[in-house]
Amino acid sequence: MVDKRPSNEIVNTEPTFEMKVFEAVARARDSWRKNQTLWSAALAVAACAAGAWSFWAWKTNAAESEAARILGLGMVHQESERTDSALAAFDRVVADHSGLAASKASLLAGSILMGKSDWKGAEQRFRRAIEDANALPLLDGGARRGLAAALIEQGRFEEAAKELQTVVTRYGHVSVEVKNRDIETGPSDDLPFIPLSYLQLVLVQDKLGKKAEAQKNAEHLIRAYPTSEEANEARRWLALNGLAYPA
Repeated sequence: MVDKRPSNEIVNTEPTFEMKVFEAVARARDSWRKNQTLWSAALAVAACAAGAWSFWAWKTNAAESEAARILGLGMVHQESERTDSALAAFDRVVADHSGLAASKASLLAGSILMGKSDWKGAEQRFRRAIEDANALPLLDGGARRGLAAALIEQGRFEEAAKELQTVVTRYGHVSVEVKNRDIETGPSDDLPFIPLSYLQLVLVQDKLGKKAEAQKNAEHLIRAYPTSEEANEARRWLALNGLAYPA
C-alpha cells in the first residue's frame, strides 16, 4: 500500500511532474489492492496448514486448542464478510494467548482494520503480529508489509521505509544476475510479494527525497524481476525522474 492522499497542485492543463509521480503512486496502490485478496487467501491457507501440522500437539493443550478454535471461527467470520465478529474473535485470541496463534490473529485483525481505514489500530495489530511471529517469513514479512502500509497512511514515511527495507533484505533473494536467476537452481524469495515491496520502497524513498536510494532499489527491481508489472512501474519512475534504467 502506498500514500492515498490525492494531489491538489494542478496549476495548468498539462500534467506536472508531481502529478505524474502521484499517478505512479496510485498505480502501486491499485496493484496492492489487486494483490490483497491473493495475499489474504495465501495467509489463510498458511494459517490452516500450520494449524493442521501442529494439531496433534494442540489437542493435548486446552489453551492452545481454544486459541485455534477461536482463530478458525474468526477466519470463518472474515470469509463471510462479518468483519466486526471476525475482529472480535481475533482480538480475543490476542488478549488470551501468545505465540503463533496470536501472531496470525493480529495479522488478520490488522488487515480488517486497514479496510476500515483505522490506521492506528492496524499499526498496533501488525506490531503485535511481528512480536509473536517467531521470525516465520509469512507472518513476520506479512506483518511488516502491513505495518508499512499503516505507517504510510499516517504520513510516517521514514518508519515505513525501514519496515519495507527489512522485508526486501530479509526475504528477497532473487539474483540480479541473469545467469543466477534460474528457477530451479537460483536463489528464490521467501515471500511472493517482494517485487511490490521494492516498488513501495522506491515510492516512499522518493517521498522522503532520497532519490539515490530510490534509484538503486528501482534498478534492483528491474534487474531481479524484469518481466513483472512492478518493474514496469519502476521504469516509469526512473523515466519521470530523467534517469536511465537498465535493459
